[in-house]
Amino acid sequence: MKKTLFTLFILLMNVGFIYAQLNLRTGNILNTHKLILSEGVGTSIGFTDYKDYELGYNLKVAGEYYFKNYDDNYFGGKISANITQISGSDNSIKPSSFITDILNLNFGLLYGIRYLDDFYPYASFGLAVTYFDPRDSNKNKLPNNSANKYDKLTTDYFIETGVKYRLSQNFLVYGELTLYSNNEGLLDDIAKNKTADYYTTFNLGISYALTWQEDTDNDGVPDNWDKCPFSPVDVEVDDFGCPVDKDEDGVPDYRDNCLDTPFGVDVDQLGCPVDQDKDGVPDYKDLCASTPRVAEVDENGCPVDSDKDGIPDYKDLCPDTEEGSNVDSSGCYILDEKSNFLESVIIYFDSGTAEINDSETKKLNKLVHFMISYPEIKWYIEGHQDNVESSGNEEELSIIRAKNVVEYFLRKGVNSNSLNAVDRGKNFAISDNNTIDGREKNRRVVIFGIK
Repeated sequence: MKKTLFTLFILLMNVGFIYAQLNLRTGNILNTHKLILSEGVGTSIGFTDYKDYELGYNLKVAGEYYFKNYDDNYFGGKISANITQISGSDNSIKPSSFITDILNLNFGLLYGIRYLDDFYPYASFGLAVTYFDPRDSNKNKLPNNSANKYDKLTTDYFIETGVKYRLSQNFLVYGELTLYSNNEGLLDDIAKNKTADYYTTFNLGISYALTWQEDTDNDGVPDNWDKCPFSPVDVEVDDFGCPVDKDEDGVPDYRDNCLDTPFGVDVDQLGCPVDQDKDGVPDYKDLCASTPRVAEVDENGCPVDSDKDGIPDYKDLCPDTEEGSNVDSSGCYILDEKSNFLESVIIYFDSGTAEINDSETKKLNKLVHFMISYPEIKWYIEGHQDNVESSGNEEELSIIRAKNVVEYFLRKGVNSNSLNAVDRGKNFAISDNNTIDGREKNRRVVIFGIK
């Protein structure tokens, strides 16, 4: 009998070589029919008629077969074999100590759950075919054992619980606690009490998972479980063999150019949020979803309105109107047609020059739309200078300034027939030429229109 149990023990250790390994991906290791082989070592404690007990050893191999799983719950069968030793002592009993070697072949049902992806707590119960051999400290058979007063091959019960932790695609480590009940109560060679003898084993070990299911696309998910049996090579897949889609936008990660798309957002074929008006702001953030392609937009996808006159820049013919001004649909100032004399616009010049300052062009641009829209209006451009300036040429700075302004309007498309340059020289000072501030105000061009 001992040779038979030892043979079974060796067979269980090597049964893995009967089957071909299938590479298992990360995820639920029990998501299909599988065989898991385990080996472990540990300790044992016997609870018998002897009052004191000592720690013994335990060696164990096991094979587990898992049926089809249901979500994170799994069911299976388990066969295991143990070599165990228990011992005890009691001065009130003769002999005062015993040592029993035990061989078990266990058959049980198994239930477990998957927890936090890589942990697999489980429990098992069943029957154990047990061979035991009680002896004393000198390895001599105890009296009843020597007299063959009982059958040393019995059928016992066991219950165990444990947890596996996944290390890699195929390897797991486990810890397991098992309780055995020997109904005859003869593990210590005597049937002194009415209660059965008990012993527990605790093992730490390593497990190896095998399967023989086909896997056409080599993604680690067997075909009978794979909902996407033709996944591209080397693509990460989920528990059902389909390419991973972390942002759940319907475009798998391996061809998703926008991996962090918010949930529920419409995406294009590349997994990026849809942007129908192509303004660079996706529709789910775009407050102006029909912006023309030529329009510059802000962070909300709405056309920029630089001068804040209510007319977006792409339609604004006068993009530099002053904030709060009354403008028409083109974004330009509205002409007061009730007045025959149009209010003058004044621009200023640096001393000794007729060059128009960039800071003054905004005032000129203010008039361009009027001049083009109302060709019947005559515009007068009057040039002035202070009392100390000189151009060094035949013409005074005042008239050169006026002509430069006319040239500016012509470049903007104003009809030359509407423009009249007038030289006012030094004779129309509006401030004291004896002061610096006064002379600055006198170096000017005044523009006004008459209907």
